[in-house]
Amino acid sequence: MSELPNALEGLHKYVKRYNETNDENLFQELKTYIAEEKTRRQLKLQRPGELFYFYKDDYVVVTEALATTPITTDEFTGFPSLIQQLNEHGYHTVSQLPNELVMLAKYKNVGIGTLERFFEQLKGK
Repeated sequence: MSELPNALEGLHKYVKRYNETNDENLFQELKTYIAEEKTRRQLKLQRPGELFYFYKDDYVVVTEALATTPITTDEFTGFPSLIQQLNEHGYHTVSQLPNELVMLAKYKNVGIGTLERFFEQLKGK
């Protein structure tokens, strides 16, 4: 968000091979983002001091038991590559994960499907 210019109108004119449709997509995504952020802020205000992991418009409350759950292929099945990469980058328990789980998409071969399945397994713990 911090890299967006002050005036968003005509943003597509600064990028080659893009058009007004891209502006429409950007504004639609911004609306979604703002709606999600409002919900998250309200949740944090209603439940101060609690840790949450967010994925799109859903969340999971991180309990003490969940926080200490090790990030291993025994605990989270179906994505050994993600688990290995997380461990290599110092993530060994659930409490060490970023609040925005979408940030995990930066890892090699990790896409939306992997993130959704990982989030569902987190919710099930």
